[in-house]
Amino acid sequence: MTSRPARPGRRRVRSTRRRAAAPWWFTLPALLLFAFVVLLPSARGIYYAFTDWDGLDPDFAVVGPRNFTAMTDDTDALQAVWHTLLIAVAITVIQNLRGNLRGRRHHPRRGGPSTKVMRRTIRAGPASGTCPLHSQS
Repeated sequence: MTSRPARPGRRRVRSTRRRAAAPWWFTLPALLLFAFVVLLPSARGIYYAFTDWDGLDPDFAVVGPRNFTAMTDDTDALQAVWHTLLIAVAITVIQNLRGNLRGRRHHPRRGGPSTKVMRRTIRAGPASGTCPLHSQS
């Protein structure tokens, strides 16, 4: 009676699958915490944005996009949106400039990277969505 030769590749695949599946169990608590702390409040906020709830009264009704159309007529709301966008752009520019300057300080050459490297860094920003300095025209 002849025995079949064992296929060594098949057994290795099973053990690799088991080893690859184990780390996903470790991410489950982090994913649950993320869902509880970030996703659930965000979903509730989006839902409440389409209601007339004032935050205190237990009774409220769904009004749809009427809140957002009313916001376009309110100068205080438009000014708040403008300030939010202005702060977001300013922080992005400041963080990128600060990071580039710190990178220059820690570059192996004492003088920092060349102008060519700095231009490449600024141009690569829009691809990652972090640098508004380079316009795509």
